[in-house]
Amino acid sequence: KGEVLDSQRQRKGLREISNIPSHVTKKVADLKISTVGQKTVDKSKHLPVSNFQKNANLKLQEKSLKNTEQLCRSKEAIEDIDKLYSNDVFLVSEYAKNVYSYLLSLENKFVINKWPLPNSKITEGMRIILVDWLIDVHVDLNLLQETIHHTVAILDRYLQVDNKLEKNIFQLVGISALSLACKYEETLSPSFDDYIYLCKNAFDKKDLLKMEKKMLSALNFDLGRPVSIIFLRRYNMAAKANKLQHCYSKYFIDSALLDSNFCHIKPSLLAAAAAFIAMCIVNNAHLPSLWNTSMVHYTSYT
Repeated sequence: KGEVLDSQRQRKGLREISNIPSHVTKKVADLKISTVGQKTVDKSKHLPVSNFQKNANLKLQEKSLKNTEQLCRSKEAIEDIDKLYSNDVFLVSEYAKNVYSYLLSLENKFVINKWPLPNSKITEGMRIILVDWLIDVHVDLNLLQETIHHTVAILDRYLQVDNKLEKNIFQLVGISALSLACKYEETLSPSFDDYIYLCKNAFDKKDLLKMEKKMLSALNFDLGRPVSIIFLRRYNMAAKANKLQHCYSKYFIDSALLDSNFCHIKPSLLAAAAAFIAMCIVNNAHLPSLWNTSMVHYTSYT
C-alpha cells in the first residue's frame, strides 16, 4: 500500500445563442411593399445601433465562442490517470474506476450520525482524549495510516449503536476498535498482550475478546466503510501532487479524526477538501486555476 504522490465535470451546457434577445428594433413604417406584394426590409432605415450595444454584442459572441471551445475540449482535458500507472500492479489500474465507484456507494451505506449523540454518556471531550491516545498507540506500533482511520470509523459507528456505553469501559472499546482495524488492514496484527500492556493491564484478554465480539455483532460483522486516505491518494494522483502537497493533505485528514464535527462527513468529501487546501498552500493560487476539469471528474465535487 505505497503512497502515490503524482497525479471538471463537464461544464453545464451553454444556452443557445438564438435565445439572446436582439437589441436592434424595427419600425413598422420601415417595412415597405414590393412590386410583387412581398414584404421586404429596407436595411438602410434601421434604427442606429450604439457603440455600446455593438461592443456588448461582440463581447457576448466572443464569450460564447470561447465557452463552446472549452466545452468541446473538456473531455479531452481529462487525463486518464489509470493509464499513466497501468504498469503498477499494486494499483490494479484496469479495475480502479470500478473499485472507486463501489467505494463511493459504500459511503451511503455506512452513514455516521452527527454529534452530539442522543442519550449517550460519552461526551465529545472524552472522544477527543481517546482518539488522541489511539493515535499515539498507532504510532508506537508503526501501523498503516488506513488502520487509524479505520479504527476511528469503527469507534464512531459503534458509539451510535450502543448509547448505553459506560464511561469506565470506553478505553476498552477504543483498543478493541484498534484490534479489529488491525485485523482488517494489517498483514501482521499486534498481539493481545501488546494491547493489554498499552492499557496498563486495566483489562485482560478475556475482556478484549468479549468486547470484540460485541462490537462485531453490533456492526453486523461489516467493517467495509471506506476511509478518506484511500480517496486522497487517488485525488492527489489526479492533481499530480508533489510530496509536500501530499503530506499537507494527509495532515488535514489526520487532524479531522480528532474533531467530532467531521464524523458525519463523507470520507471522499473530506479527502477532496484536504487535497484542495493543500493545493492552495503549495501553489499559492486560487480555486479556478487549481480545481480543474480533471479534479471535478475524479472527485465528483465542484
